[in-house]
Amino acid sequence: MRTIPDAIAVTTALLKSDAATAADAAVTIAADADHVHVIDDIICSYSAAGAGNLLVVAGSTTILDVDITATGAHQFSFSNRGGLHNATKNEAVVITLDGVTSLDGKLNVYYR
Repeated sequence: MRTIPDAIAVTTALLKSDAATAADAAVTIAADADHVHVIDDIICSYSAAGAGNLLVVAGSTTILDVDITATGAHQFSFSNRGGLHNATKNEAVVITLDGVTSLDGKLNVYYR
């Protein structure tokens, strides 16, 4: 198993978007001067088929951009490749599942 130097312990963030207001579900991992952020898994879903998007941005760089158009859970696992990570310390990482009117969205992020 590959390890990423200067990564912190595994943390989980669970959020839900708001179907009534179409508010996004967004996880923000604060910048850390001593560590890079490594995402091991992202699981997201919408309550029905729709046109949504999953976006991961590190600093000002998009590192993942995926359209989510089907209902049900979608899992993106990066742990077998050492994780999805920003290459630079002291960068915030924002993971966003678009809010879609009349659909509930769920976002689960496992990171270290």
